Amino acid sequence: MRTQRLLGALAHPITEYHVSRAKARHRKGEPFCAVCWIKPTFWGRNNDVHHRVPVHVAPGIACEDSNLVTLCRSCHWNIGHMMNWQDWNKNLDATMAAIRKAWTDNAKSGKHG
Repeated sequence: MRTQRLLGALAHPITEYHVSRAKARHRKGEPFCAVCWIKPTFWGRNNDVHHRVPVHVAPGIACEDSNLVTLCRSCHWNIGHMMNWQDWNKNLDATMAAIRKAWTDNAKSGKHG
């Protein structure tokens, strides 16, 4: 994945610069994971910023804040990419809402797990 990002940055340096800046601004404004609310330094690193619609699919909205969501690495892998870095969750918002609702319902009922 890092090799892909490096090749993308070499092929499209201006786009990559703008996307990196947009992600940094978003992460500063919303540092916690949108799903599990983990702090950015919980594992000694910043949380990831995920594109709801990938850059290669819609480059015109790559830097828009509405297309970005902060996720911890675990949620990024499991929910944002459905355990495949080359894939992306087309129903990300619905998936995140369902997970949060399930956690909230379990907390209210006293169930754990």
